[in-house]
Amino acid sequence: MALGVVVLVFFMMVLVGGGVVLFALRGTGAGGGSFAPGTRAFEAHLTLGPLGAAIDEARRELAASASRPEKRGRLERELRFLEDQKVELEAIVARGDTSPGKGYVGFTRLPAGD
Repeated sequence: MALGVVVLVFFMMVLVGGGVVLFALRGTGAGGGSFAPGTRAFEAHLTLGPLGAAIDEARRELAASASRPEKRGRLERELRFLEDQKVELEAIVARGDTSPGKGYVGFTRLPAGD
């Protein structure tokens, strides 16, 4: 019996400046590594790339804000918040967590006012 290609659609939810941005990700499941779709490991694996890009951007903003101490504190907290999520997601991937995921791929930003 021939197997057809299954196209999966995932939504990445990212909290940006108090709003939510959804991204549709399409693929054959290969993007989630060797993890089954719908598991925490699968979702974590797909989230690590965009999260890494957000961390890089936060580092660039922090470097550019050297002369603005009022902005630096918020950026430092944001960077720690994102890096903590990355550590957690890497641990989920490392242990191959097969428990059910959240149903979407994404990460959150530091809430406004923090």
